[in-house]
Amino acid sequence: MKRIKSLDHKYAIQRTVIASIHQPSAEVFQFFDNICLFSAGKTVYIGPASAAIQFFASNGFPCPALQNPSDHMLKRINKDFDQVEDAKYVFESKTIQRMELLILSTLNWKMHRVTPLSAIEE
Repeated sequence: MKRIKSLDHKYAIQRTVIASIHQPSAEVFQFFDNICLFSAGKTVYIGPASAAIQFFASNGFPCPALQNPSDHMLKRINKDFDQVEDAKYVFESKTIQRMELLILSTLNWKMHRVTPLSAIEE
């Protein structure tokens, strides 16, 4: 990961590095400047990695102390972590409800807040 991180300023040329990493460790997550979280083909969050935990917390999903932030976010947006309480009934997935809330919040955030590229690349 350090090698990937070094690419963005190699040879004194600023670059954008795009990587797809599933379930990064807390150590790897610290290297991310910006993240884009998808679930079921929809953007759930896009923005600074440092603001993602606050985004989830402000929408009612705070990250517990000592938990890997990427694990926390994955569990909030991935329906594979839902437990079926009664197989006789079909329940709307709690994850789908969380995703819809986060997607609406992301859309609202993007409509009302424009972040200059210079702020993102810092």
